[in-house]
Amino acid sequence: MVLLTGIIMSCDVKNSNVSPEAAFVRVYESSNIDEAYYPEAIIELENKNFLILSALSDSNLSNFPGISILALSPSGEILSSLALPVSYANPVAEWIQIGGNTYFVCMDDISMHAKLIEVTLNGTELSYNEQLEFDRRMPLAVWNDGQNTLMLSYERIGRNTIIDFYDQNFNPVWATQISTNEDFESLVRLHIQRKGKTLPFFMGSIDNDTSVKDYFVNCLANYSMVMLFLSGNSGGETGRLYNEADSPAWPGFGTGIVQAAQPETESCWGIKH
Repeated sequence: MVLLTGIIMSCDVKNSNVSPEAAFVRVYESSNIDEAYYPEAIIELENKNFLILSALSDSNLSNFPGISILALSPSGEILSSLALPVSYANPVAEWIQIGGNTYFVCMDDISMHAKLIEVTLNGTELSYNEQLEFDRRMPLAVWNDGQNTLMLSYERIGRNTIIDFYDQNFNPVWATQISTNEDFESLVRLHIQRKGKTLPFFMGSIDNDTSVKDYFVNCLANYSMVMLFLSGNSGGETGRLYNEADSPAWPGFGTGIVQAAQPETESCWGIKH
């Protein structure tokens, strides 16, 4: 299977952590026809080299996609590549960079516990080190601002979406649990396995007039996909956007009217794209 990877150019610098001067396109291919690569995230290191994080699907992997890391020179030449052991699976689409250290989140292939992996590029040698195992399963999205980290996961027993906030040392600060009111495990599994419809899990921060950021999270809640707005102080919900067009269980997500139902405030309306 061929891995086609275009290094994101200046039009997408903010989302890809790539500097404006990085402008090249290369094709990287594998001679193994049983392999399929799904590029998830790219990051530019302080020395101007790049790391590409990919999910690796192989006919020998029965549960979830594995993990591949590709190190590139500033001009896109391959420096080295690394395939993690099959016990590590489901790389979440976001690099985390704190204090010059580079991490990503994945999960255990059997227990589905989320794990934090540190990646080091020393010259042309790639290496990894498992830093910790989170008390969460089925990680779906990660966000980091260079210090603090948000992680979204699905708790299949209680049918809950969970958002965790960690400090720069990955100590838990607060957690928010939202009921989905429906069993979405099969849907989430297909999403993780890259076999079903890819669901739009994402999160980010909201600038305000205080030193504490607020956050938004697109996740499963109350039978559908919902965008939650959370207080940065406590993780408490301050509002949500409902998708009234369809449910993620349906084949398509379509464009529809959504409602922002903010507690103790007037509701407002908009269009979901």
